[in-house]
Amino acid sequence: MNKPICGLQWLIEDIAVFAETNRRFDIPVTTAIIKIRYFNDLKRMMSQNQMQLLLKLTTDSIKEKTRTNDITYLLNNEDPTWAILLYTDAKGAGIATSRIKDGFEKNVKANDSLSTMAISMIVGIASWDSSTMKTPYDLMNAGIHETQYDV
Repeated sequence: MNKPICGLQWLIEDIAVFAETNRRFDIPVTTAIIKIRYFNDLKRMMSQNQMQLLLKLTTDSIKEKTRTNDITYLLNNEDPTWAILLYTDAKGAGIATSRIKDGFEKNVKANDSLSTMAISMIVGIASWDSSTMKTPYDLMNAGIHETQYDV
């Protein structure tokens, strides 16, 4: 079952494995970084129950819409940040994250406790490029950097 794995270190170790698979078999490797837009503002407006509900709903929305061979990680609890490692190119990751965003939006709207708030996701997508990326951190940081451009 595709459940989120806590830990930056596991993501970094798995990126190394995925990058080696990319090198050996020419299979595209992409990461999607997911955050909650305006999280700090939402945190000030929400109760602790609503906050826990939002985090669970986000994780569940990601799990519902990813394949079993896509690995999901929870990277940061303070500024909730998820990462997904996928064997696909940026276009395929865009399709996958669109499904996740749509599912998330539907789940938020269906929840009485959250539906009145303006809650949305930010997604950054980056693909492994062995000519410019030398360490697993390069892929992760590229995905995080791309979250700045999701409008």
